[in-house]
Amino acid sequence: MLLKQKDKVLHFIVGCGLSSLGFAWAPFFALGGIAGILKECWDMGKPNHTADIWDAVATISGSCVPLTIWLLTQQ
Repeated sequence: MLLKQKDKVLHFIVGCGLSSLGFAWAPFFALGGIAGILKECWDMGKPNHTADIWDAVATISGSCVPLTIWLLTQQ
């Protein structure tokens, strides 16, 4: 199943990576989610690309991981 969803896994990883910058400056925790939405908006405007809401969901889900870790470690 995971091999069939390789694109979604990559979206998840990129969202996680981008939002990890939030450890340096908290507003960057939103970076992964914003990038996921903008990427799919970009795909809608390109003739050879297919916009997929599940790509955006995967990217946003990945961006939640660093934020969750940060929230759990705050006292």
